[in-house]
Amino acid sequence: MTPSCLIITPPFSPNTSNPLLGPATLKSHVEHEGFEIHTMDLNILYMDRFKNIKENHSKTVGDHDTDERQIDRAREHFADSLCLPEIDPERVPCCDDANSSLPHSFDELETALNNIMQEGFWTEFFREHIFSKKSQPAVLGISIMGPSQVLMALLFASLSKKFWKGTTVVAGGSHITLLASKISKDSRYGGSFDFFAPGHSEDVLVELLKRLARNEDLNIKGLLRAGKGWMRSEGILPENRLAPVFDKEELAYYQNGHLTLPIQLARGCAYGRCTYCTYPVVEEFEKVEVETMARKFVSPLLNLSPTFISVKDSLLTVADMSKFGQVVTSLDSSLGWSATTKVHSSMTPKYMKSLYDNGCRTLEMGIETIHLNSQKFFGKIEPLTTIESVLDAAVSANISIVINMIYGVLGETIEQAHKQMNWWLSWKKRYPDKIFGVHNMLQIDEGSPLTRNPAHFGLKLYDKGPWSFTYVWNAPDWRPDFERHINENGGRVQ
Repeated sequence: MTPSCLIITPPFSPNTSNPLLGPATLKSHVEHEGFEIHTMDLNILYMDRFKNIKENHSKTVGDHDTDERQIDRAREHFADSLCLPEIDPERVPCCDDANSSLPHSFDELETALNNIMQEGFWTEFFREHIFSKKSQPAVLGISIMGPSQVLMALLFASLSKKFWKGTTVVAGGSHITLLASKISKDSRYGGSFDFFAPGHSEDVLVELLKRLARNEDLNIKGLLRAGKGWMRSEGILPENRLAPVFDKEELAYYQNGHLTLPIQLARGCAYGRCTYCTYPVVEEFEKVEVETMARKFVSPLLNLSPTFISVKDSLLTVADMSKFGQVVTSLDSSLGWSATTKVHSSMTPKYMKSLYDNGCRTLEMGIETIHLNSQKFFGKIEPLTTIESVLDAAVSANISIVINMIYGVLGETIEQAHKQMNWWLSWKKRYPDKIFGVHNMLQIDEGSPLTRNPAHFGLKLYDKGPWSFTYVWNAPDWRPDFERHINENGGRVQ
């Protein structure tokens, strides 16, 4: 019998805007090799329990077209359901919470899992959506993108061993990629996970299914056992990558009157020098022919009648955005799109108008900070005059801008933090329907350059939980009060 595969995404992730790209990419490659595969986004099924009827769509496209009230209700319920034991507050990173950062030990998480099973909500949730409906697969893949999904992944893996004896359980996703080195050195990560698949793993999953079909050894390059050394797979070359295949039944949960579909043209970041960023660890930068990849990925999705395309590349350059827009317009002139980019002096009013004419509706910009000392700390210097001229050019072209901002940098003063917040508020007041903000308190995350040589940056890092990727550090003591200030004045700390 040909082995089958099921890929699930567990709660909790604050995503209600578009279907997930990773599982859809795995699906396309596995189906191409003749194997049966199903994907289930259990997170969106959970989020749907808290759904509002949106009276007005956001003015943004892609990740930020969300229903915040729905997310808040789901987050509150999720936190109450985790049954995590109380821990010393000093173990929780500044301006974070234990539910999302998960600084707990292996033993503390085991206690939480036992309590969750006794409560019954989550075991019934998984039984209702999976075990009572799906046939047993040969391979169960669990996608973990962050600490807030770890407990549910651990629970689901444990339940699968009870209901589906003999199924091979594999955990993957960006969170697994960040922790791969630690997992390879500590067998306690294993538990109900048979293997881990760090990084982009389309080729690894296909090879696993082939070997199971032939009853061969599962010592596969790119497949990691907890406590064992491993080697990365070479991955699939850009010219051999396939367009994502989305589960049509799940698309209805995301449409809200329009459908946004995600694609990724190239992997890695063209800039790749931000000290806080983990992208270079998750995926190496590659250069691709944007026009070729755009046609390859967008064309097959037109059959689903999307309203928007959300480009998930870490950074789409000025030249590549122009190329992508031209391809989109040639394929479907009514199709809008969004992307993430970096401020550049060549983003003139003429340039922004050309992007809009070629379908661009939202740009997310990693501005991070307006202060030179913090820009130097981040390794990302951009004059404020350039930033503001780019914002003016974008809104004059009718493009919505999502500004990413970070506060609480070592050496930053609370006066500087207030100045930056007031700067954003002034732009929001001028363009309430075009300017949006994502406010973040600086976190020190596993794999970022800040963690490789913390003393160079004046940082002191302290212990963190095995499944966490965020460190406790010597953060400025004014940060908690300022975080409350943001939330009370029209912002929202992510």
